[in-house]
Amino acid sequence: MKQRLIAGIFAAAVLVAGIIYLPIVWLLVVVLALGILAYMEFDRMLFCDKNLVRQIRVAGFVGVSITLMAMEVRLAWVCLWMAFGVFAITHFIQANKGVDYGQSVSNLALEWLGLSYIVSLFGFLVPILNLGRNYLLLLFVIVFVGDTAAYLVGTRVGKTTLAQRVSPKKTVEGFVSALLFAELSCFLWLYFFHPDSWSTGEGMRLLIWTPVISILAQVGDLFESLLKRSQAMKDSGAFLPGHGGLLDRIDGLVFAAPVFYILLTLGAGR
Repeated sequence: MKQRLIAGIFAAAVLVAGIIYLPIVWLLVVVLALGILAYMEFDRMLFCDKNLVRQIRVAGFVGVSITLMAMEVRLAWVCLWMAFGVFAITHFIQANKGVDYGQSVSNLALEWLGLSYIVSLFGFLVPILNLGRNYLLLLFVIVFVGDTAAYLVGTRVGKTTLAQRVSPKKTVEGFVSALLFAELSCFLWLYFFHPDSWSTGEGMRLLIWTPVISILAQVGDLFESLLKRSQAMKDSGAFLPGHGGLLDRIDGLVFAAPVFYILLTLGAGR
């Protein structure tokens, strides 16, 4: 627990400092690096074999997709479509050369899942940052405060399991506490750092959206648990001491970040 706490505080301090002080171009570099590292975790977790060509192929599309999304979110569809075409043609050729048909289709599906998953986790971070650094900080506050609350409450007083087969340690009590603490943290964040948001109505909109983002963050956590459960793994890696892999730490963003971006753009009429 002590190691987990120290590592968590250190990671949070680095994260906040980076978002506040780093130029956007350097933040994009950091996001790209983390996205590629996260895909490598996914690849090691879901694929039975180590294939450098496959890893370079998918990681390359991860990098291009995130970069395009930083420029214009809609451009990512072009890259995702191109990636699907490359993956499909690659596995068609491999199947025609003698690779098992079922294995070819399975590998194609996993590559596409890996690309979509990692881009969903990281691709919306820079677009949110472009709308305002405070929005990205608020997203992390909602997701990570809720995650911490769910863990602490769930491990201490949680009795009712939330998803027994997929994630037996997740509890209803932890789920509810995540919602409550995410809402409280959002309110405090707005009250102390953006008091002017109440007069424009944005503060109230963000408070209304917070439970939605918190629920989606917990769904993202459960989805990653499903991926690990399918491979009988406890952690996706060992990126952060006491926290497991990189995917274990940021899995809540996979559904929360895209929806948060959509809500921001709709709310601002962009």
